[in-house]
Amino acid sequence: MRITTIGSWGAYPEKNEATAAYLIQEDKKNILIDCGSGVVSQLQNYIKLEELDCVILTHYHADHIADIYPLQYACMILSQTGKRSKPLRIYAHSRDKKEFDSLSYGNYCEAISIDTGNDLTIGNLNFTFSENVHPAYCLSIRVQCQDSIFTYVSDTGWTDKLVHISKDADILICETNLYNEQFGVVVGHLTAGEVGRLALEAGVKKLILNHLPHYGDLSQLLNQAQTFFNGSVEIAKSGAIWTL
Repeated sequence: MRITTIGSWGAYPEKNEATAAYLIQEDKKNILIDCGSGVVSQLQNYIKLEELDCVILTHYHADHIADIYPLQYACMILSQTGKRSKPLRIYAHSRDKKEFDSLSYGNYCEAISIDTGNDLTIGNLNFTFSENVHPAYCLSIRVQCQDSIFTYVSDTGWTDKLVHISKDADILICETNLYNEQFGVVVGHLTAGEVGRLALEAGVKKLILNHLPHYGDLSQLLNQAQTFFNGSVEIAKSGAIWTL
């Protein structure tokens, strides 16, 4: 299983970058997690759009879905020009029917509902989902391939469910949108200290700080997470690749 950072920012992309999104590759399968602003452009640095098998969306906030609509157009044009032979599957929760229905697009994109309690299997990968604490209904994702485990924690405040879905992960990529001094000020996001605590309690091997703020000294996020977690910690950067 190969994990590539397509983007790492919260809210909006920095210059020439993208909001938080990751490409998962295994046995010729190409799976995109989240598709916010700048993602379609950045994704093409790693694969052709006609090679993308599916997208999994964690929730319907713009920094996680903004580029799904240009991607729909891409699938249409690639299909009409003979470069793409199958519809793009877009997995997302269906609790917001209007948003969910908008993911299907002619014969080019097919919306498929996911949620907690319903596992998803794509090739050799098994996906399970956990409910987050966020103003919009949001899911975190656990991906297992044989003995390798990768967990992607999307936008959320603290919940003990995060420990369960992150348990013993080889890599935990976790939203780290707040500095410790912002604890309790912003709803639905984690501080760096909380992320470090999560990594410690879940017993993960490597922690990647993701969904980054656009202000302050990002190295402070690293320091604050390491106050709790003394394992390997990195700040997500576009183009970074991990292999399990």
